Amino acid sequence: MSTDTACCPQCAAPLFSSNQYVVWCMECEWNIEPATSSTPPRHSIYRNLRQRLSQRRFERLLHQPISKPRLRLTTLLAYAIALGVHMLTLALLAGSVYVLLFSELHRIWRLIGGGAGLAAAWILRPRLQRRPAAAQQRAALPATFALVDHIAAQLGIASVDGIVIGPEFAASLSQDWRRRSYLTLGLPLWIILTPAEKVALIGHELGHKINNDPARRFWVHAAIESLVQWDQLLRPEQIFAVQGRGIMALLLALFYIPVNLGMLLLAQIARFVAQRLVQLIYLESQQAEYYADHIAAQAAGTTACQSLLRKTCCESVVSLATQQLIVAGKQRPSTGIISAIRQSMAAMPAHETERLWRVNLRTLRRSAATHPPTDYRIQLQQAHAAQAGCIDTPALDIAAADSEIEQLEPAIQHQMIDNLKHALYGR
Repeated sequence: MSTDTACCPQCAAPLFSSNQYVVWCMECEWNIEPATSSTPPRHSIYRNLRQRLSQRRFERLLHQPISKPRLRLTTLLAYAIALGVHMLTLALLAGSVYVLLFSELHRIWRLIGGGAGLAAAWILRPRLQRRPAAAQQRAALPATFALVDHIAAQLGIASVDGIVIGPEFAASLSQDWRRRSYLTLGLPLWIILTPAEKVALIGHELGHKINNDPARRFWVHAAIESLVQWDQLLRPEQIFAVQGRGIMALLLALFYIPVNLGMLLLAQIARFVAQRLVQLIYLESQQAEYYADHIAAQAAGTTACQSLLRKTCCESVVSLATQQLIVAGKQRPSTGIISAIRQSMAAMPAHETERLWRVNLRTLRRSAATHPPTDYRIQLQQAHAAQAGCIDTPALDIAAADSEIEQLEPAIQHQMIDNLKHALYGR
């Protein structure tokens, strides 16, 4: 791959150009994002507010020890609102049962009214989290479980009950209704990490078990999901729509205008309450994420945690490697994605790595992400005393865990190709 030097048309600084990577300016950031989507004004208001709140929490934590979020008045208010949402769903269920069984309405209207209410209550019910379908038990991944168990024991945290190896460029920790926890490790992210970064990744996810994140409380999370369902259920597609021809169709459309306006108002109220609920727990949720980073640094050291955070901006490399496999005509290869991703990471020049890092920061700050901006997370660790890590990474048998995980490559590769096709073509 040849790389030539040109000049920036905006500031005349040197440009690094190639036939594979974006040409951009490191000085003025010209063309750093060739295609940037605009944000609607309404979303920009919430985005700007969250940016200010996030910056205030970051600046406060710079000058004090990193700790778990405490129970605050805003969190209690969020719990109260969540309780009100669940009580509303329960009232809908009780009212529907009353109409169906005890109302003095005509039988047909009782069936229609009560049945519609029961159907709505079922749609709006709190969803109990279930065991992930792809969760592996200890017998299937003994070395991987041994690795996670060891890290958890060193941190004084209970280990997980299942492990999921997925196609996403991410990792996460989930919990089912029986309070059993499941660690998800995305194969594309896992294979580009060093052993120390893998320890940091597992430590971070285990940290979510003890970081008091209000967003992970079932009570609050289920209430937000119910409000989203209310919004989708009530929001009309159109206020005025004529179905058919003739004067009767027109009169019917006019009749439904106030009905649709009423439903739109209720949908807006549901959306407003959901946004306020998220806003109430937003800062505490961000502090919980900082604390999970702190746990990761305790496990693997500050340097490994920071390098892990920087590598999270390389998701586009995975997408590019997957696209290249598809374009090459290998739509269902049995092997290849792991080596393709590793080769893409190894071949990526420094200026492209820097571009991806800066784009990642811009994207997080443009969005209403629940995670703090990545540079805030790194700066916060730099502002506190560096940690060496309590786990002796060379003594761990990470290679055995890698071997187990990479054996799942063919199935994961098929999922990655399917996911990319769906994202690109909707199929």
